[in-house]
Amino acid sequence: MPMRVVFVVLVLSLLAHAQPCHDIRTFDFANATIRTSSSDQNELKGTFNAAWGAETFHFKRGTSESFLDDSQRQAGTPEGRTVIASDSVIALPSGPVVRFLVITWMHLQGTGAHSFVLGFVCRNQALHQVFQFSSEYGPDFEIAPDNQLVIKQQIWAEHDPHCCPTETRTLHYAWNAAQQRFRRVRVDGPIPIEPRP
Repeated sequence: MPMRVVFVVLVLSLLAHAQPCHDIRTFDFANATIRTSSSDQNELKGTFNAAWGAETFHFKRGTSESFLDDSQRQAGTPEGRTVIASDSVIALPSGPVVRFLVITWMHLQGTGAHSFVLGFVCRNQALHQVFQFSSEYGPDFEIAPDNQLVIKQQIWAEHDPHCCPTETRTLHYAWNAAQQRFRRVRVDGPIPIEPRP
């Protein structure tokens, strides 16, 4: 079979298994492949502060497992496990219905975890990502009464150990109708984390 025909058959096969997106409220994320973007709202740099960028998660029944190599896969001992930690929907007065997932990757063969806050809409019967923020050990996420997104992020100072970031900041995002995306409107902090007694 010529290579071009094989490629076309493969693409058609993948499209046949792709989930159409008619209503974001009913889209089955628990059994979907989610690809995060290399573009992220977390602009910080550094060992623990930087965004996580592009990753692919193959969810089945709300869980995605990652393996470093075939030996881990054959032994059934994944390096990490990703779960959908929260799922919320907002209907914007001047925009679309947006669904937000917080997906958390946990390191099973060591320590550490990181999360993505991802916003999705249905557009032209396809799933489109309109927001992404990722960080280590979090971030905390909520939708404010005015439909702003509020993200609280822990920050590691230069000499902070992995266990113990010493600062936080709070970021606020609002829907930009012209750009059809959420854009940052304010950042509070960073402020020191109060030491525990």
